[in-house]
Amino acid sequence: MVNFPKEHRWNGEDKSSCCNQNYKETVRMYKHARDHIGDKLLFGNGDVPSYFIECLLYNVPYQRFRKFHLNERFESILRYLERDDVDVTEMEQQNEIVDLTGSKETEWTAYEANKFIEQLRELWDGWPH
Repeated sequence: MVNFPKEHRWNGEDKSSCCNQNYKETVRMYKHARDHIGDKLLFGNGDVPSYFIECLLYNVPYQRFRKFHLNERFESILRYLERDDVDVTEMEQQNEIVDLTGSKETEWTAYEANKFIEQLRELWDGWPH
């Protein structure tokens, strides 16, 4: 398996600096959301690796990360991911070399990515905020 850790790290650092240093904190927030969904995940908690969550969020425009309040940031990013003109099959991993979705071991399926986004919405809509 080929990976690109230097590119992943450099691109993550660039994203973070463009996002008022909110990128890593936001990725952690979405990973915690995945943990709250837990056993309710259609395909099991182990099938939503942290790496894929980070790469999914990497594809979100940096302006969505600039919200100060975590609730506003979570909702803004989720709304972006749900837009009709956003297609997970056109997204790349954070290294900007490998596709996010596909059939390879190092890729998420489009179904899993979209299902995870749906489950995030269900969690968010049922969350007391």
